[in-house]
Amino acid sequence: MSEKSFDEWIKTAESKLFKTDHFKALGKEDDFIFQALAFAGKGNNNLSLATTLLSEADEVPEELKSELKSIQEQLHQFREKLRLVPNPPIVGMFGAKDST
Repeated sequence: MSEKSFDEWIKTAESKLFKTDHFKALGKEDDFIFQALAFAGKGNNNLSLATTLLSEADEVPEELKSELKSIQEQLHQFREKLRLVPNPPIVGMFGAKDST
């Protein structure tokens, strides 16, 4: 694999991983707090699914089920705190603050 094709592969993988096209379409490509909240929300949804599945697994000790619920609650609380962090103003091409 040439260096150029490797660099292109990295750029494609990064775009897929960080869903840059989706955030760009929303005008949020530079809003890292928004992006972190989106990914943390997806993580919270996945934890919820895991919690639901484990609730049916009798072989899993209640202590572990409770621990997962606690992690899910901590993630929820983290997201609420992160929402309170102000985003820095976006500076447009000519240095003026962008109102978007």
